[in-house]
Amino acid sequence: SAYLHAYASCGTTATMVNLTGTTMLCQRYGGDTCANQMHAVATNSNCEALDATQCAGRSNFCEWRSSALTTGSQCVNKWSAVALQQACTPCLDVLLNFRLLQNPTSAEDKLVLRLSSRTQCAKVQNTFCVPIFNSVPFMLRAMAVTSGNTMSIAEVEGNTSNICTPVGATCINKVTALAAKIVKVNAAKEVRNCVSLDHTSRSSCFNSYKNTLSQVRRDVWTYFTMCAKGAGPNRDQFCNPTIHRWYRNDCRYSSCTSECVERGVRLANDMGCCATYAAEALGTAVPRSTVPTEFRDDLSYNFVERNEQMNHRHNVSYYVLTYCSGRDTYNAAEADAALARTLSTCPGARVSRSMQLRGLRWSVISGNATLRAKLTESLRTDIALAAGVVVESVNATLVVDTTQALTTSRRQATAGTKVEYTIETDSTSTALLIASEVDAAASGGTLRVDSAAVVLDEECTNCVGSPTAAPGGTPAPPPTGAFGSSLAGPSSGPPVDGSSASARAASCVALAAIFVGVAAAFL
Repeated sequence: SAYLHAYASCGTTATMVNLTGTTMLCQRYGGDTCANQMHAVATNSNCEALDATQCAGRSNFCEWRSSALTTGSQCVNKWSAVALQQACTPCLDVLLNFRLLQNPTSAEDKLVLRLSSRTQCAKVQNTFCVPIFNSVPFMLRAMAVTSGNTMSIAEVEGNTSNICTPVGATCINKVTALAAKIVKVNAAKEVRNCVSLDHTSRSSCFNSYKNTLSQVRRDVWTYFTMCAKGAGPNRDQFCNPTIHRWYRNDCRYSSCTSECVERGVRLANDMGCCATYAAEALGTAVPRSTVPTEFRDDLSYNFVERNEQMNHRHNVSYYVLTYCSGRDTYNAAEADAALARTLSTCPGARVSRSMQLRGLRWSVISGNATLRAKLTESLRTDIALAAGVVVESVNATLVVDTTQALTTSRRQATAGTKVEYTIETDSTSTALLIASEVDAAASGGTLRVDSAAVVLDEECTNCVGSPTAAPGGTPAPPPTGAFGSSLAGPSSGPPVDGSSASARAASCVALAAIFVGVAAAFL
């Protein structure tokens, strides 16, 4: 470190970058240097070149299984809790900072790198989430509700109950949200590149982008549906088993016997408001409001997507319940009552919070409506990622924060900014867990607001200021920190309100590449 300061002007840029990186990786954590720790993780996580015997010898990092990308079986990354305990230390932030120093890259690539590490190291109540996410059987998911599903309904019920504990459900949703964000960031980068090429059709670029958004939306709701609640007489049971029963009903569109008609009504009543989740998990619509504002006016929308007030849950149950209308076995009153139940809103709970945005000058934000809208949208995304919910479940508003006094000039000050937000969840227990997780991260300075940091870096000049110094004094430097965590300050809010209504592979490969790339290029 002393050498770097003394001879900074003497070496080439590449030399100084490597020397700076050496200093960074020589930091110590837990009694050893970050270089040694990350080298061990990089070596152990390089699974692809191993044979079956070697793979078995690294059981915490690797496993031998069939691959969707190649013929036969191969050794792939496993990322057990033991492996993640070794990888997810403060040294990982040091490593990522070094990689960004060594290989300057675009804002999107930086964000993907950061999101990948967050996905792999995601925790709820000190429990790593990726092993829980990886344990979800394919046949349990909503996209596998066809009659050909070999998992019995009893197994669906048992697996759902075992996996969807409060921690398990929150973990699955958090990993899902983070992985989906990675795909969306990459898709946005691809569509920008696509429209910049003279030989391509703008419409084909945006059609491809919309198809990606549709698939991501289905994947997100598939996982979110798995642990959602709202079924049963009291609307407090898991939705997933009832959705499986509804779609596996062999009477659908095939028979109008008394038994089949009665079964359809019974299953619809049992599913109830869970039809919301079924419609999202199995639908293809991309509501206009869910498209980033940058591309919102470039996409084409169908009637349902343009008219979002249209209740698309109607299609989940209506045609089955009315299939036998006009037959002697049909009971219109019972069918209408069941349909109304599937169109009802699931009960839920609301988390309301206010979070300080350290150093963010309100005078700059308040006077720029476009910037304020972009920053609000990015904060909604960051809060949703931290909470493990879909962005649509988060409402946020930027407001003045008079508790902050930030420099505008040597002797003048301006107020700061805070974000007031609410998060809608499906149950009070989930809301309490989310509230405790978000509060702890905000209070501990570990709540990541990576998307908001990108907006500020790219589109905001003079937005961040120092806490005001005494008149005539030297202001402290503006807040800084790793990966946007320093912008988010303490949060506060009332108790949970229970009265309100309510791409795994990409992230694994990305983080494995970080470790393996460092092992090859530097260590």
